[in-house]
Amino acid sequence: MSRGRAESGVSMGVWSRWSWVGALLALGVAACGQVPPNHPTELAIEGQSCFDCHGDRYLATTDPDHVTLGYPRTCDSCHATEAWRPASNGNHDFWPLTGAHEVAACESCHADGYVGTPTQCSGCHLPEYEATTDPDHVASGFATSCETCHGTAAWTPATFDHDQFWPIRGKHETVACTTCHEGGVYEGTPRDCAGCHLPDYQATTDPNHVAEQFPTTCEACHSENGWSPAAYDHDQYWPLEGRHATTSCESCHVGGVYAGTPRTCDGCHHPDYVATTSPAHSQVGIPTSCDDCHTPANWATDEFPQHNALFPITNGDHSRFSCNECHITAAGYSEFTCTGCHTGEHNLNKMNSEHLGEVGNYQSTLNQYGIDGGCLHCHPDGREHDD
Repeated sequence: MSRGRAESGVSMGVWSRWSWVGALLALGVAACGQVPPNHPTELAIEGQSCFDCHGDRYLATTDPDHVTLGYPRTCDSCHATEAWRPASNGNHDFWPLTGAHEVAACESCHADGYVGTPTQCSGCHLPEYEATTDPDHVASGFATSCETCHGTAAWTPATFDHDQFWPIRGKHETVACTTCHEGGVYEGTPRDCAGCHLPDYQATTDPNHVAEQFPTTCEACHSENGWSPAAYDHDQYWPLEGRHATTSCESCHVGGVYAGTPRTCDGCHHPDYVATTSPAHSQVGIPTSCDDCHTPANWATDEFPQHNALFPITNGDHSRFSCNECHITAAGYSEFTCTGCHTGEHNLNKMNSEHLGEVGNYQSTLNQYGIDGGCLHCHPDGREHDD
């Protein structure tokens, strides 16, 4: 009794339990010897069953052995009235016969009979589970739910939803399983980068990750596409803009030292500050806050944005002068001269005479602020007043 009727396309649903049609009607009265009332019709035969007539066939069948395998005695579960053969495998809904299960012999699963047959994969395939060494399912603590990785089409190849533990992307897609699962051990495999790559972290010298106290969160700089080149969110310490974006790491991290790197301009550029002579920053008292005048885009600059709050130099007649033309002494930029440029028509005697008619005490202003300070006091914008 094979599953042939399923292949023939005959559906059990079209047969009522006691429907006598097809071949049985053709056989007539001789089929059972003595025909009960209503037997030739499609009405149920009260008190009768298939086994009452066909029990001898049930007992005599050896392919498969119905008695030994515990087949039910409801013949119409697998047979139809059209013909004794081919027979179906009955209502196998408790286990769909798909893939390789469609062509396997019934005895493959029903070696000990049909009653109590397992309804999970491991019920039949536990020996394969226990015998598998690549990887070792038992030692690695794999679940016995075979369908998690295997399909009914074939035992191999197998699939595994690795993303529930660790997404397999980039270079991880091409490495052998044993690279992370050494010795075929899967249970307890680390779920962070350092769990596998700590030796790489410790061996890195350019820069030295251990000495520089780099974090062991590899993904902060590295990606799955390749160990190098590495990226780093440098903005959390110092934005890499302008010239800083193209300079080498060693320019600021001399000798590969990253821990304790200065976070101010002067921390790296103090030698430039000291060496500058036009103007001499250290001599004239220019502050060491480099970003007051300089930008990451360009070190060279003649600009001092804050100067306009003191005296406008970005436009007008004074925009054409260099710093040293007004700040001619070495005392610092707090000292300046107006009369150094404004000579001749601006000599003191002439200015005194021109200011005699002005409101206020011109001389007292000069006494209080000095000659140059007096100029700035009355002409803070550098322009001549009409009044």
